[in-house]
Formats: sequence, structure tokens, C-alpha cells
Amino acid sequence: MPSLETRVDIVTTEIPKLAESAARHRQVGRPATDITHLIFSTYSGCNAPSADLKLASLLGLNPSVSCTILSLHGCSGGGRALQLAKELAENNREARVLVACAELTLICFSNPDESKIVVHGLFGDGAGAIIVGTGPLVNAERPLFEMIVASQTTIPGTEQALGMQTTGSGIDFHLSIQVPTLIKNNIRQCLLDTFQSVGNVDPNWNDLFWAVHPGGHAILDNIEGELQLQPAKLAASRHVLSEYGNMSGTTIAFVLDELRRCREKEGDEHQQPEWGVMLAFGPGITIEAMPCLEQLLPLLLTAARAHSTRKALLRSSPSALQTRQISSGIQKRYIHLDEKLIREHPEIIDKHMPSLETRVDIVTTEIPKLVESAAQKAIAEWGRPATDITHLIFSTYSGCSAPSADLKLASLLGLNPSVSRTILSLHGCSGGGRALQLAKELAENNRAARVLIACAELTLICFSNPDESKIVGHGLFGDGAGAIIVGADPLVDGERPLFEMVLASQTTIPGTEHALGMQTTSNGIDFHLSIQVPTLIKDNIRQCLLNTFRSVGNMDPNWNDLFWAVHPGGRAILDNIEGELQLQPAKLAASRHVLSEYGNMSGTTIAFVLDELRRRREKEGDEHQQPEWGVMLAFGPGITIEAMVLQYA
Repeated sequence: MPSLETRVDIVTTEIPKLAESAARHRQVGRPATDITHLIFSTYSGCNAPSADLKLASLLGLNPSVSCTILSLHGCSGGGRALQLAKELAENNREARVLVACAELTLICFSNPDESKIVVHGLFGDGAGAIIVGTGPLVNAERPLFEMIVASQTTIPGTEQALGMQTTGSGIDFHLSIQVPTLIKNNIRQCLLDTFQSVGNVDPNWNDLFWAVHPGGHAILDNIEGELQLQPAKLAASRHVLSEYGNMSGTTIAFVLDELRRCREKEGDEHQQPEWGVMLAFGPGITIEAMPCLEQLLPLLLTAARAHSTRKALLRSSPSALQTRQISSGIQKRYIHLDEKLIREHPEIIDKHMPSLETRVDIVTTEIPKLVESAAQKAIAEWGRPATDITHLIFSTYSGCSAPSADLKLASLLGLNPSVSRTILSLHGCSGGGRALQLAKELAENNRAARVLIACAELTLICFSNPDESKIVGHGLFGDGAGAIIVGADPLVDGERPLFEMVLASQTTIPGTEHALGMQTTSNGIDFHLSIQVPTLIKDNIRQCLLNTFRSVGNMDPNWNDLFWAVHPGGRAILDNIEGELQLQPAKLAASRHVLSEYGNMSGTTIAFVLDELRRRREKEGDEHQQPEWGVMLAFGPGITIEAMVLQYA
């Protein structure tokens, strides 16, 4: 019996409460309102607004807290969240980043059979919270560990070894018996490469402390044997596995906390290793590695648990699929779904037939191919080889499986196995804006980094037989892909930047949790869109922009002195922004053109708008007569407003 909706309803309520208990568990001497960023990792979330927004509300965080949700990183989710938190904290010295992880196996539980018995005997529920920052206050903050350097490595050819897929009956995991051996065969070189980046070319593994994600008994045994570790080195990981099981991305918080407890219990810190390493393993197989010091500078303060001013640069390139004519005020859109596909898969338009697996199978194949065409265009225009890409951020709501489209795109483009990948799947129409903000942080904190942002959507994942309640969505959304390359310090002879990202902000409008969102069901993704959304944006956009521009010293901006890159969520949204800010009609021309020609492609759309702005500027010429400064806006579940101050480079 299809049960995904039942499971989602339960975890939607319980996951934030479980994470709240971990987040509140330890007092750090400062109020929750001092938290500036929240990164939430969970595979149990299949809807938006997600657990990050609900946790922020439960904790009383500021509406301006910058929220990122990670849902498709599996057991490496905690490690990926910590690596992102490290970048955010190092690039914003006053920032305090709350990393929250929570899992409920209810989302994947089924009547045990021979193929599932290992999973049912291995996974457990739990939540963990870690606060990350730099420059700890002497009398108020006591750091535990310092995150020195971080790496991510994907073992080639392991796409089918470890993963998960959302089905009509919940999330289905697949775990090859080869996983422990694959990790064993690659762990030494992965660690050597990571430690070489901090000048240690011949580390003695037994001189370190170890925080290893206990994916299973065999994984720990193989790592211990391959590196010839003393039995006590993995004691914290083995204890957590024994007492709690594998809680996916949450588990690493328990291991760090256990290391802290053991150190406090044993005392005599000078007899214990100063340096250590953290390891986590996720779909791919992906290895997240991080050398640490036993006094945390960026990884600040607390590992808790609970049970049951620089600038970055960007360029863009859009891509889309075959044309289909519709009549909704939008002139045309591009969608993958056609009559042939419907004849082959009639369950797609029959709401009484579960069709999620069919949809996921199609988009899993088509999304990477679609976005590859956009990425190839962006890389060609950039003028450097794809192997110079150091980070990949992929935003899509169309992805319901892991390994995700980011890994497949990396393979198609020939990126290095060490490229650092982040998948964003629950940010909806603000996904492109969220990806740009994260890329800005990564590029500013790693001056040689080049971050490829890839966005792609196929409405096939949410299409259904139109009825009165769905007609607006069917007349509004379209398919497309966009790619943007972000970096700092452009090479004089080799890189031509288009825009400069000066400052970014994120604001959640209080009380709008039910105004705009999506939920995964056994029939695909179901969107809900309140008719109040344009009015809610109108009533809040001015103050949001004023707060953002004050951060760059502009207390009284003239809105018509700016260029505008606005996500065209719909005609009413654009009309309301234009009216509220008294914009000249031409100011939103790029957004209106994209809406007319392509429809709303969710998070992908902002890449099309930026590209349209670039085309118009090149066509009109005489750059000195055009605004130098501008603003980018995107809107997502919450309602969340992503805002960014831009400058033509």
C-alpha cells in the first residue's frame, strides 16, 4: 500500500521537534538570536518548507537567519554540513552557524524481507547539533575542535554501490556488500591527499584521534585493518554504533560528542593526540575527510545529541528542451513531457495510480543530460578546462534519489573525483539564489576556487491530469537548465567576469509556512501556492531590500538607479514589486521576457534572467549610460526571499 504521504506527514512534525531537543541540549552562553546561519541535514525530509525553517521558528532564530537544507547526502550529510559551516564561518568572522542533523527511519521502514534485513538491523533514529564559528569570545565560548582543512572524494565507478530512492512506499536504500571493501581500498590515498594539503606527507595514523562515521561494523574493521590502527582508535565510533546504530548523517555528531566525553573523563589532555581526522561516507561512494585539532576554532562550542566583505564573480548560460505551446498568459515554455511519454506511462496522469518511481526513473536519466548542455556552454565561454572546477553546487527539486544529478553531471563533464559537491533539492524557486549565495561564500573563502552552479528542472516530476486546483501550476511552470561559474580574483588574460556579487541576504516572512511549498507524494511532487503570495511579497519586499542595502552603506537607495534580476514567479509577483517600489516599466523587462518565453523554471529561472540582462547590455552598448549597481531577488518556500546586491564587473 502506498504510504509515502503518511510517512511524510509524521516526520514533518517529528523531525523538527527531535532536532530542537539536540539544539537546545547544551547552553553556549549566548542567545539563539546570535545564530546567523542554519544548515540542516536530513534524508527524512520530502517537503518544503523543510525542517530547517520549522527548527528556526522553534528556536526563536531571527527571520534573517540564512538557512540551507541538505537532503540527499545520506550518511555523509553531517560531514557535508560541517564542511559548508567551516566555509561560512571562515568567510564571516562574526558568524555563528548552527549545524542540525536529524533522522527518523520511519521514512524508510518496511516489513523486513531478506533484501532489507541488514538495513533494518543497522539504522536508527537520532538528532545532533553543532555550533560552528571563528574567533570565540574568551569568556563566553569554549571551542572543542578546530577544523583545519576539508576534502571530498568520490570513488570512481561506485554510483550503484550505495544510494537511496524515494518511492510511493517511502525511501528505499540500496547497499552493496562491496561497500566496506571499496572504502578500504581507497581510504589510505584519500587521507594522504588530504593531509598533504596541510604539509603532512607521512602521517602516523596512530598519532591521531579518530571521528569516523560508523556506517557498519565491517567498515570500521576494514579501516582499522588497512591503516593498522590500534583498537582504541575507533572506540568512540564503535561505542556509538553499538548504542545507537547508524543514524545516517546525524551519527558524526554523536561520535564527536563521545570523543569529547572520553577526553573529559580521562583528563591529562597532554597525553592525548592533538591532531585527528573526521570521516563520513555517502552515496557515490563519497568520502568526506577533515583533519582536526582537539580545540575547535571554526568548529566551535558544542556537539549535542538527542534520541528517537569580499566579492565573487559569476557568468551564466541557459539551456532548455523542446517547445510546447500553452495558453496561460505565458507565450511559450519548454517541457520534456509529451503525448508519447504519456501513452507509455499512463500512470503519470492517473491520480489513482502511484507513479513516483516512473517519474524518478525518467528525471534521473534526463536531468543530468539537460544540465550538461548548459554547463558545457558556460565552461566554453569561461575558457578554462572543466578540470579547473573545484566545487559543484546542484539545485533541483526534480531529484528524489541519491547518488544525485550532481554526481552524474560531474562524470559527464569530466570533473575531478575530488570536486566538492553539494546538492540542494528542497529550496524550490529560491534554489538558484541559495546556490549563488553558497558559491559566493566558497569563492571568497578559497580565492583559487571555481564553483560551478548547475540548476535544472523537469516538470514531469509534478505533472498530473489538470484540474481546477492545478491549472495555475500547469500554466506557469516549465523545464530548463542553467549553469553559472563563480570565482574570485579572475585571471586577467583568461577570465571575463560578468557580475560581481557584493552582498547577500536571506529573509523568511514570519507566518508564511503554508503559503508556498511542495511535498513528495506517491504520485510525484505536489505544489501548493496561496493566492496571497504576491501580496505577501509586496508587503515585505521594501523592508527586506532596505535591510540588505544598509549592509553596504546605502541608507536610501533609489530603486530606479539599479538594474533588476528578479525571479519571475508569476506576473502578479512582478506587477506587485514594480508597483510597490515604483519601478519604471523597463526595470523588470528581463524578468518579464524570461517568464513569457520560458515560464517559471523554479530555481533555474534566475540563470535565464541574468543571461537576459547580459544579452540586453551587450545589445544596447554604451555601458556608461546603464546602471552599475543592481539587485537579484528569488522567492522560495517559507516564504523565503533571497536578495543579493550585484555590480557589473
